[in-house]
Amino acid sequence: MKKQIRILLVDDDPILLKMHKHILEIEGSFQVDPCLSVLEANQKIAKEEYDVILYQWHMHAIESFEFLKSIRESDNHIPFIVFTTQEDKEAASQAFELGANGFARMVGNPETDFSELKRAIKKAVTYP
Repeated sequence: MKKQIRILLVDDDPILLKMHKHILEIEGSFQVDPCLSVLEANQKIAKEEYDVILYQWHMHAIESFEFLKSIRESDNHIPFIVFTTQEDKEAASQAFELGANGFARMVGNPETDFSELKRAIKKAVTYP
């Protein structure tokens, strides 16, 4: 059996977190560990190893990029993908400046959006 990609999924919306986990795991390529907060994510990172962090960015969340910044400042090179429902080119630019490996917008057809997100995850894990 092919090794599953271990994803730490961070989203403060419990309904979306559960839905995203289900959609990502359905094909069997991903094992998703969900977190409702950055604090919970940091606790899990201290105990577990992940192949990629998938972070739901919210336009007005103060900690939006602080989590990414703290990961990179701790010299952790785990692939980090930011995804959002916002159309904000400035946020994408900021994410990449801080060391994100990918930025995905979830603004269209869910099937297409998740296909793109899955492709970004596989690319980040293969070519960090």
